[in-house]
Amino acid sequence: MFRSALTRSTRPFVRRAAGVGIALSVACALLPVAPSVASAAGRVVPEVVVTSKPDAYGDRERVVIGGRAAGAPAGTAVTLQRSSHGKWAKVATVKATSTGAFVVTYQAGSAKATARLRVVVGATRQVKSAKSGVFGIRPRDAVHVSAALAGGPFVKGDVVTVSGTVAGTTSAVAVRLEELRGATWHVVRSGHTSSRGSYSLATTAGTSSRFLRVVAPEAGRRDAGVSRSVTASHYACVAGAAPVGGMAARFNTPISGSGRELSSLLVGTACAAATGATISVSTYILAANDPEPARILTALRSVAVERGVHVRFVLELQGSGITSATVRQLRRFANVVTCKGGCITRAADAAQMHDKVFAVSDTRWSPGKDPAVILGSSNWSTRQFHQYWQTAALFHGDKALYAAHVAKFDLMRRCATSRCSASQVRATVATDPGRGMTLHFFPQSSGDETVATMRTVGCVPGSHVSISMYIASGSRISAVTKQLRRLVKEGCDVDVLMSDGGAYRTSSAGLAEVRNTGASLRCVTLSHAKFAVYRGVTVGGRTVQAMVTDGSQNWTTSGLRRNDDSTFTLSTAQASGGWQARIKAMASSYEAGWRAIASRSHRCS
Repeated sequence: MFRSALTRSTRPFVRRAAGVGIALSVACALLPVAPSVASAAGRVVPEVVVTSKPDAYGDRERVVIGGRAAGAPAGTAVTLQRSSHGKWAKVATVKATSTGAFVVTYQAGSAKATARLRVVVGATRQVKSAKSGVFGIRPRDAVHVSAALAGGPFVKGDVVTVSGTVAGTTSAVAVRLEELRGATWHVVRSGHTSSRGSYSLATTAGTSSRFLRVVAPEAGRRDAGVSRSVTASHYACVAGAAPVGGMAARFNTPISGSGRELSSLLVGTACAAATGATISVSTYILAANDPEPARILTALRSVAVERGVHVRFVLELQGSGITSATVRQLRRFANVVTCKGGCITRAADAAQMHDKVFAVSDTRWSPGKDPAVILGSSNWSTRQFHQYWQTAALFHGDKALYAAHVAKFDLMRRCATSRCSASQVRATVATDPGRGMTLHFFPQSSGDETVATMRTVGCVPGSHVSISMYIASGSRISAVTKQLRRLVKEGCDVDVLMSDGGAYRTSSAGLAEVRNTGASLRCVTLSHAKFAVYRGVTVGGRTVQAMVTDGSQNWTTSGLRRNDDSTFTLSTAQASGGWQARIKAMASSYEAGWRAIASRSHRCS
């Protein structure tokens, strides 16, 4: 009864207790297999902090963002997001380290607007989702770098200067000059702009062309700027062609507006110089900064610096316009001797070193020693090359010709610093046997080799003499016109062209004296040519001969007695073998040149 009573009285309790036991049992039974419920309350919320980022970015720049997701275990995914049109888009995802550190790198696009970014840690079983604050990276301030190259083409050792501006900055900035080598740009010079953004960076030319650019590196919020590439071209010294048959005549054509024929001949001959050769130059006027002389000087510098050619000048200071600055410029690569009032007589205002000789001791045209010499009428100025009628004759392989001119050149060098006289000049020199060439050097203390040469000429029916002369004056004109009168009387057709323009001109009385010989006389504006062609004449009693005379000398007393001058005579009567035909070809070339000048002639006033 008692148990029965107990049972009745305790049944609700037991029933409740049993319910509790069942619930605890269920709870205990489920605890191991339902951890999310328990761990959800203990998952860590990482603290996402961005610790490093650029202040600004440029076009297509690699942007690196670093930070830490404190509390996130190793391997937790960290995503960089960018706001675009009101939505967050994934940019890149990396995994956190064991300390929660992360580094996200991505390639930026066009830097046109501030990039709004954030870093997000996704939820896992161990951490809750978390994100950093929104941060921005603004576009870098754009800069524009201009670059220009001064001068060129360049010879080894020349200073190459690149200058320009960096626009888009209000203060001095760093700049660097870079050179492309292979596929990589290398820094060759660094510097800074002025406060106004201008810069000038210099380097040195080598033996090949160089591709250069200027870079203003990025700094702070300023983007990097890169100029266009500029080319510092290396000067290519290209040899001219050797004269066919050992001699050739050249004439400029001033009516074409260029007149580069003679300056190109000098450039090509300079570039033909063999390694270690010597080039000896004598000229009255040398306008070093004129375009045409500058071309010649660049060729001479090139062979001097890059081939070890020894370049020598003898120059006149009296009345030539050659300055001390020109002399200094030449002495950077050449030996220079100057004279004043002529080298040999030094007769002050009454004389000049008036030679126009370009002598090369050895060329690349033939094996062994093969000298070349240019004898002509032109001074070295653009006006002389472009506006005056001029001549030049190139001779190759005549060793006696080269030796004679070098001897005269060396005499002028010595006389520049010591007392000399015209008696020391060897007036007449024959060149290599059989070539039919004779040289005449001035000043001469007595006699007149120009007139003496004319005396050897006789006339027969069909003989023709064509002469071009810059100026005639003084007693010299009387001696020359006496020979012209004789030639006309003997039956030669004599045609004379005289210049009536330029710094000097023949007087009216002098022109009348030429006209009174019976020769045909015409005048030409700005003709500086000084040559004569004899065709079908007798020379020393030998009939049907051809003869050419040319050089730097005018028909003046100064040209005979005081000036340093040189002329040459080519005569078939003195030549042998194939040289006779070559001299006839030269005479034909000079006749063609004479006709070209005559086509621009007019009646003398």
